[in-house]
Order: sequence, then C-alpha cells, then structure tokens
Amino acid sequence: MKIMFICTGNTCRSPMAKALMERAARDLKVQDKIICDSAGLAAAPGRGANETAILAAQELGMDLTGHCAKQATPQMLLEMDAVAVMTPDQYAFLKEHLPQMEGKIYLPEKGIPDPFGGTLEDYRRCLDRLNRWVRKLLLELLEKEKGQGNV
Repeated sequence: MKIMFICTGNTCRSPMAKALMERAARDLKVQDKIICDSAGLAAAPGRGANETAILAAQELGMDLTGHCAKQATPQMLLEMDAVAVMTPDQYAFLKEHLPQMEGKIYLPEKGIPDPFGGTLEDYRRCLDRLNRWVRKLLLELLEKEKGQGNV
C-alpha cells in the first residue's frame, strides 16, 4: 500500500508524519506492506526538513536529517493508494483538482496546524497530534485493504 503525506512546504508536518507512519508500520509488523512518502503543495524542492522539526523528531528517536522536500505532482498523487493531507483547504484543493482521488484522500479531524516558525513545544504538540492520527489512519487503511481482500 502506497501512502503519501502532503503539507504545504514538505519541511515539517508531512516528513514528520511519514517518519511516524514508518514507525507505526514497524510496531505493527506491517512495514513490508507499507510504502510511504511525503511532498508539499508549495514546496521548495531540495530543501531539508525544518531544524525544529528535526529536533522534535529526534526526541522520539526519528531522524529527519536526510529529508529532501519535493513538490507534489498529479502523477505522483495518482499513483498512491492513499493521500493524507493536513488541512481542510488541502483536502478541498485535491478533491477539486484530482476528483479521481475521491475516497483516497484522508484528513485528520480538525486538521493539523502548521508549526512552521513556532517553538520546539509547538513542534512537539504537532508530533503528538500527528502520531495519534497516523496510528489511527494506518489501522483504518489496513482494515480497508483487508475488507478488499488485499491483506
């Protein structure tokens, strides 16, 4: 199953969510079934992860130092089984521009605010919210795939 996490610049939320999803998949021993990536709707390709995001992720044992931002493209998104966005605006944008993705776009309840420019504590809160959502999302996607007879 291919999952893409989308945020604005692909330097904070989506790389953190990707790392959390990879960890959750390992925890559930389904890492061989999950391929995840991240991208931004307004990314500066090649930019690294935000330094505060790196610090917050390190506190949880995750390494974002090798992250390299990339711009989401329609082709990239259409190849995914699931696209996870951070805000209602991103959800609406993708539904409008890629209507064929209907049913494959996921949004956390109330969205995940962008911590960019915030404090380390802001990033910790963001990671905590992402972690809870990503674990729920993984279980939901595995259940959906199981219902389709793919697991």
